[in-house]
Amino acid sequence: TGGAGTGKSHLLKCLHYEATRILSRKKNLEPDENIDEIHTLITAFTGAAAVNVGGVTIHSAFGIGTQSNSLNDHLSSDKLNSYRCKLHSLKLLFVDEVSLIQSNLWGAMHSRLTQIMGINSNTAIFGNVAIIAIGDFYQCSPVAAASIYSSLLWSDHFECIELKINERQKSNLSFSQMLNRIRKLKKKEDVNQQDHDMLEKCHQRYLSKDYHAEALHLFPKNIQVDEHNEQMIEKVCANIRIFHEVDILKLAKNAKVMIIKNICVNDGLANGVTGRIVDYIENNNSQVSHIKIKCDSANVGRLHRISCPYCHGHDTICVTREIDTIDQQDNSFQSKKGIKQFPLRLSWA
Repeated sequence: TGGAGTGKSHLLKCLHYEATRILSRKKNLEPDENIDEIHTLITAFTGAAAVNVGGVTIHSAFGIGTQSNSLNDHLSSDKLNSYRCKLHSLKLLFVDEVSLIQSNLWGAMHSRLTQIMGINSNTAIFGNVAIIAIGDFYQCSPVAAASIYSSLLWSDHFECIELKINERQKSNLSFSQMLNRIRKLKKKEDVNQQDHDMLEKCHQRYLSKDYHAEALHLFPKNIQVDEHNEQMIEKVCANIRIFHEVDILKLAKNAKVMIIKNICVNDGLANGVTGRIVDYIENNNSQVSHIKIKCDSANVGRLHRISCPYCHGHDTICVTREIDTIDQQDNSFQSKKGIKQFPLRLSWA
């Protein structure tokens, strides 16, 4: 664990590299063991976190449902055999952004791993797979659910190691120290005067617009986010197009956008990935069927570019309309079942 910028994700990647190198170079293979089998695996709760560390989501890695009432659903025999063939040689599991994981999902991971490994869950935890969990419990916690540290599967079996040096803000020590003090603030506790003054300077810069016009903005309320994005698209872009399929979605070429659905996490196309719109592809009815986006990271969409005729040979990805599965699962939105929309939102803020 450790605060922001202390190198948690970097350390994870280094540990994974070394563990994979060591476990994949065993001189004496076990019976029926293939040298290409999976010995180490990186997972994370969200698609964006998984992409950041080159991993997959916990739910896709182990076939665990994404809804609270489906976490402990049983796998069919065929699916279970498929996971066993894929993961039976797994020795070391990395779990990033562990603070986001609720205790019942942690329990579901234990049950699924013991099931995959064919081990009684009462005699071994997590199927005898070693786990390195990375995260910061001062950061985001599970939404409307008990945190992982309320589970005996956490409190009785893990040792805490803390990284304390902020590598990211080394050149701005005062700012780094302020962030760490805010990180540890308790509820209803006020910031000290020094931190208040520094934050007030930042606020005055915001009011006077004394910064790069397209700097990312963070707001506490969605209405403020929407207002800023609305201002920016009107200011920066021309020929704004409006898509009415579900909620009103305003888009334009050169607009900063974020993908808001896990399309293909293994290819980096995950909820939270950002980029800019570069073009539209229209069908025979002159309706937009694909939106071409240049992502901020060149690593996103490499597999997509091989198969997509519109992106082959370019540094773009295409996004198509998707069924809004969240609306389908929420009784208050039953009337919207089957309606499709591009899984995008403006992302200047």
